[in-house]
Amino acid sequence: MKNEERRRVLQETAQRIVNLRRLLGKNRFSLRKMSQELFAKHLGVKPAAVAGWERAERRYAPGPRALGKLVKASLDAGSLEDALFFSRCAGWDIDVVVSFAKLVLVKRQQIPEDGEINRIPETERLQEGGYGLVGVKEFQPSSPPGIVLSARFVRGSQPQAYVLDKGFGGSKFFGAGDRIFIDWSLGFGEGIESLWGQPVLLEFEPLGSAGRVSDYSLHLGLFLKEPGPAGRSQAVLLQPFGEKLIVGISNSDGELAMLPGVKILGRAFGWLSSPITTTQIPARKAEGEKVNSRAKPMRKGSSR
Repeated sequence: MKNEERRRVLQETAQRIVNLRRLLGKNRFSLRKMSQELFAKHLGVKPAAVAGWERAERRYAPGPRALGKLVKASLDAGSLEDALFFSRCAGWDIDVVVSFAKLVLVKRQQIPEDGEINRIPETERLQEGGYGLVGVKEFQPSSPPGIVLSARFVRGSQPQAYVLDKGFGGSKFFGAGDRIFIDWSLGFGEGIESLWGQPVLLEFEPLGSAGRVSDYSLHLGLFLKEPGPAGRSQAVLLQPFGEKLIVGISNSDGELAMLPGVKILGRAFGWLSSPITTTQIPARKAEGEKVNSRAKPMRKGSSR
């Protein structure tokens, strides 16, 4: 290192140490001003060394061990920029340090291994009808959308966290803002046979509603096939906290189809209660208010 470059590094080191002493005193010890003596005691060095550092004297230039202590003090003060500067002065290869630290933390089970977690997109019902991803329009790098979930609990090729709102049937046990994890690839009436005996999230939207939010309802339950009237088969939704609903029936050819307005959103594989929500969830309907006034899925035992 040339003399001019060495002088520049010493001067920057001195300035950063002065600022670090003040920052550490304020953030760690709630002091308006931290003395050189207290700073030296915190680092485990002599006060004369700190004074020499801050005067940018070459004979007091911090060595590798002292630079390591300055890195730690910078992290204690919450200054990543200073920590990186002192680590570079010490000759550390940051990529190597990060890789080493990651291996240690994984070994201690303090952070997950690669591939152990998934970020599940959040889906919500749109006011104008249809569905959209939560937080895409108002995306902020400091608060990314989606929910982080262990890969062990993720199911399906298109996992989604569906945000429940006022249309959900079962409000005594689930609330607006709760998330139901579903496999979006198994739904919308395709491959019904693969869903028999599976928990599903089902939406009912009466014909002619034009996608208005006030005219639909959501239901969570076990999707079952049962014998129906006149030798036909019928699809029913066994709700864990509600009535059994008839949601599909076979035609004269024996082909089972969903009732008009009934749509399976996907196979459910989890539930998350009341996380911090990034959107304004509409208020629930008042007790006794009808979700819609048109045709609904038939309750078990009813007829059309």
